[in-house]
Amino acid sequence: MIALLLRIFSQSVFVLALLFPVSAAASNTENPVNENKLYQTGVNNAQADDHQGTASRQLHALFEAWDDWNVRRNPFTAAGRGDRSANAFLPDASFQALADDRDTVADFHRFLGLISMDSLAGQDRISYRLFERMLAESMEAFDLGHHRLPLNGWWDYHATFAEQPVRMPFETIEDYRNYIARLQAFDTWNRQHLDRLREAIDIGWVRPRVVLDNYIPTVEALITAPRESRFAEPLLRLAEASAPGTEQERAQIVQEGMQVVTDVVIPAYRELARFLREEYYTAATQTIGVSALPGGADYYRHLVRHYTTMDISPEEVHQTGLAEVARIRAEMDQVIISTGFEGNFAEFVHFLRTDPQFYAETPEELLRYTALVLKRMDGELPRFFGRLPRIPYGLREVPDYLAPRMTTAYYSRAPEDGSRAGFYYVNTYDLPSRPLYEVEALSFHEAVPGHHLQIALQQELQGLPRFRQTGGFTVFVEGWALYSEWLAMEMGFYQDPYSN
Repeated sequence: MIALLLRIFSQSVFVLALLFPVSAAASNTENPVNENKLYQTGVNNAQADDHQGTASRQLHALFEAWDDWNVRRNPFTAAGRGDRSANAFLPDASFQALADDRDTVADFHRFLGLISMDSLAGQDRISYRLFERMLAESMEAFDLGHHRLPLNGWWDYHATFAEQPVRMPFETIEDYRNYIARLQAFDTWNRQHLDRLREAIDIGWVRPRVVLDNYIPTVEALITAPRESRFAEPLLRLAEASAPGTEQERAQIVQEGMQVVTDVVIPAYRELARFLREEYYTAATQTIGVSALPGGADYYRHLVRHYTTMDISPEEVHQTGLAEVARIRAEMDQVIISTGFEGNFAEFVHFLRTDPQFYAETPEELLRYTALVLKRMDGELPRFFGRLPRIPYGLREVPDYLAPRMTTAYYSRAPEDGSRAGFYYVNTYDLPSRPLYEVEALSFHEAVPGHHLQIALQQELQGLPRFRQTGGFTVFVEGWALYSEWLAMEMGFYQDPYSN
């Protein structure tokens, strides 16, 4: 990697003086002072242009090197670019690999510092600053122990793996072979995460018990009879008439794949569940803040800077939150008055949580209502947006194994190669906790004009380095989605005061 980066800076040659011979300018005796000023201005401008051009070329070469490194180190990234052979692999999640990654990021940061930002203009200058921030935060996160918490309680490595049956392509026999190879690799990937979690236990870095209480059952839900496993579904589809390959090839794939599901995947999930119950949960504490961990206060401050891009303290964020709660509560009081409800705030909340008119009776009813709301929004988008993304979005239920601990809804972006749509996932588990009056704001936030519109347009941007097409800053991504909830009011939605 160092050799690759060194080559980026090997072509900085300045030959401008050869283009402006001093003797030619000095030989004009009619107005030597003015000509010399003109000559010097021309040299200065040309040098500035050359410095800017050289710095820009170096910067984009560095971006290309970064992109190439990320593709080589992460099979998910490579597969998202259309390299189907990468589907046979999983990333190296070992501590040593992450430490090596940290060193490589430091190399990129060091070489970025050799490029003068003052010599850049326009989007290049913005890209420089974003890249610098991204690299610095990545190093700081590792140094503060971010790698010790691979379980965040929302979407973790075992859930990413469990989505492979619906995210990988299954169009050729080779696709199925890649799938089986990736299944085979899960045992190593799982052990690498468990090794890191055990090291974290030794130094007191463990998630709180309240996060784990309804977490472990979602892992256990993946421990099933092999033919009932979600990992068997693509294999069992090979019996369909339209499946690829010869009958002999299909039979061999099914046999090999089911053997891996039986001997590798399900035992790995069983080992993860056992570890969580017998080792991780018993080491967890009742305290709920990451700041209570050894060195956790510094890590928490880092997270605040990372998610807000502002140099503010957790206490300032908390005070902002309290002020926002007070503001929103005042608006809610006005809405309650508009409904004619007779009673106090607590009684109104009880009414919202218990009255049957606000709840779907079946998952299909909830999905149909959500689809209706979004189709209405789709029809309004051209009036408010001059450009809409080419990538479509679809609607799916949150998988059963995730649903009990998952949020009400979430968005999953499309891959970079456009081979799959973006998807808005709706949680149909425990319908009495999924009121219909949430559907509008939630859908506008997660799908359109929220996350899907913003992220899909970002993916389709031209003329920018890939990290700006695929990365993102939470404060902007979530800020746009929150703004989208409000924008929908201007667009004519929330006619029902309860949705408002």
